[in-house]
Amino acid sequence: MWKWLHHLFSPHCSECELKELELREYEEKLRACRTCQVFEMEVARLRADNERLLNLVLNGNKVETVSTNNSESTEPLRPINSTIGWRTRKRLLQDESREQARILHKQREDLISAGTNTEKLEEALKVEIPEQVEQNA
Repeated sequence: MWKWLHHLFSPHCSECELKELELREYEEKLRACRTCQVFEMEVARLRADNERLLNLVLNGNKVETVSTNNSESTEPLRPINSTIGWRTRKRLLQDESREQARILHKQREDLISAGTNTEKLEEALKVEIPEQVEQNA
């Protein structure tokens, strides 16, 4: 309350003006420090990017690749949000269908060959399957 009365009766007191000036300078210094911190973070990020690019150039443009576990299904990268013409889409769909048919055909052949191998082994070992024993009886 005394501060308010003091300001009311002597609005331009030299002591009060000095305190206000010091307060303004302190607030400006705090604002500048926050901005400096942002600038320092940005400079550190740019330095890290520059260092990474410099290492990339000096190492002969060796790019680290991410290995995928599924080597059979390697699809070409397509741009995002782009329209593909009908002929191109049709060709891609046909290629995918052919690839799926090839895989299914290969799996079927593997199953057939596995079945014949099993029969050959059974004949060689002279093992009878219980279902065949029931049919023979």
